[in-house]
Amino acid sequence: MRGGNGIKPDMEAAKDWLSKGNESYNNDSTYALSKLLLQQAHLDEDNARKAISWLTTAAASGHTASQRELGTIYLLGTHTETDYEESAYWLGKLLD
Repeated sequence: MRGGNGIKPDMEAAKDWLSKGNESYNNDSTYALSKLLLQQAHLDEDNARKAISWLTTAAASGHTASQRELGTIYLLGTHTETDYEESAYWLGKLLD
């Protein structure tokens, strides 16, 4: 059993709670939900599309972890086409 305090990990419950944070425009929740969806992208390709969309929203509002994640996704072509311009844009935001 992983997690904390004897509680078994529950991915669906995690998604539900993080979605609530995402709905209230909490960038940390949006980032965490996106990372969870990317981990499960092999189960449903729509997860990757949603995750990238939400990462873009958080990154555009200045969330640095989202900017780094997006830059890496576009640089490596993970879950989407490789796009060096987009990668440079998001990674460059980290320097602003």
